[in-house]
Amino acid sequence: MRKLATKAILAVLLAACTVSMNASLNEDLHQKAQPAIDIDTEKAAVKAVLERYIKAFQTRNREGVAEVYAHDEDLVVFGSNPLDRRVGWKMTQAYIDKYFTSVDRIEIGLKDQRIKVHRSGEAAWFSEVLSWKEVEKGKTFVIEGLRISGVLERRDGRWVIVQLHASGPEPSSY
Repeated sequence: MRKLATKAILAVLLAACTVSMNASLNEDLHQKAQPAIDIDTEKAAVKAVLERYIKAFQTRNREGVAEVYAHDEDLVVFGSNPLDRRVGWKMTQAYIDKYFTSVDRIEIGLKDQRIKVHRSGEAAWFSEVLSWKEVEKGKTFVIEGLRISGVLERRDGRWVIVQLHASGPEPSSY
């Protein structure tokens, strides 16, 4: 009876090792089947999108802003004002049109930027701290330490913003 129990235990251990080895082999094959993602290259591509975003705002270029956003119904953008929440590209686009019409000049200084790309190469997130200065009807407004964070997705080979959040202190004016 003892020999039978020992053989049964050995059979179970052998089966467990075989299952574990097969799972490991399948994982290795799956990883090899995935194209290699160059995280640094993707991070640079995300950085370029964020730079285009800032430049589009500074030049009040509506088309430039439109290029970096996903044109989705579930795009979410929170502005720095607690009441400023936009859902969907149409609402975001309308806000940008109104905002660009109301300001005479926008100056943005990037102080700190962090970008992380998911190992799949399909999603990225970022945070940055900005100095934001705008002139509206001859009056200058400044926000030092404006915090921006967001999420981008890689779609058809290009990165687009799918979520963005801004927060910061009340603007000073002069």
